[in-house]
Amino acid sequence: MNMEEALTVIQKIKDAWAAFGQSMAGAAQALEDMFRSLGESNELWPKRNGMPPKKYGMSLHRRVRPAPPRYQFVPVTPRNRPYQRRAF
Repeated sequence: MNMEEALTVIQKIKDAWAAFGQSMAGAAQALEDMFRSLGESNELWPKRNGMPPKKYGMSLHRRVRPAPPRYQFVPVTPRNRPYQRRAF
């Protein structure tokens, strides 16, 4: 195999890879168009732009209310117990 044969083989591989890339780009474009048309379809989403915020908006969200204060009782520390005295 000389240099010219290697260059022709490399050129064939390059052309095949370019054709594969073109076919993949075409398939990706077709998928993109399909999903865009599904998202913009009025038959599937009839109330997409016509629903007011009161019907579908902040009124349906869960509001976080502050928790009531907890029981904060702290007992008085006992003093002058027998076990607190020193025995000299």
